[in-house]
Amino acid sequence: MPVRSKPPFVQALRSARACVCPNCGRGPLFAGWVKLLAACPSCRLTYYPEPGYYVGAMYLNFIASTMLIAVLYAAALPIHRLSEASVTTQIFAWVAVGILVCLGLMRYAYSFWISVDFWLTPWEPGVEHPLG
Repeated sequence: MPVRSKPPFVQALRSARACVCPNCGRGPLFAGWVKLLAACPSCRLTYYPEPGYYVGAMYLNFIASTMLIAVLYAAALPIHRLSEASVTTQIFAWVAVGILVCLGLMRYAYSFWISVDFWLTPWEPGVEHPLG
């Protein structure tokens, strides 16, 4: 089997940002906002190369979301001190913000995870992950 040459890392980042197949760059990763497709509709690259594959993406999403929420909280701290809202109301508001941020970043965390992994160890469409 011939060895595939690695594309530039910037190409993997572009695929991740666009949430498209890291192999062909045409097929979408998601059907809707959060439903990940099983494989690319264009080139048939599997998006689930092994069980538990996206656990790392979940960690990545958690870390990025936590950092973003911390920055948002620090930026909003002066407003909190002037606010007359109760602590309970503020807690519920920040929980809602946290949920929205996690859902908003989820697609990009999953897309980044598969794009960078595919860049590191590419696998052929229709074939299981080489390390899985």
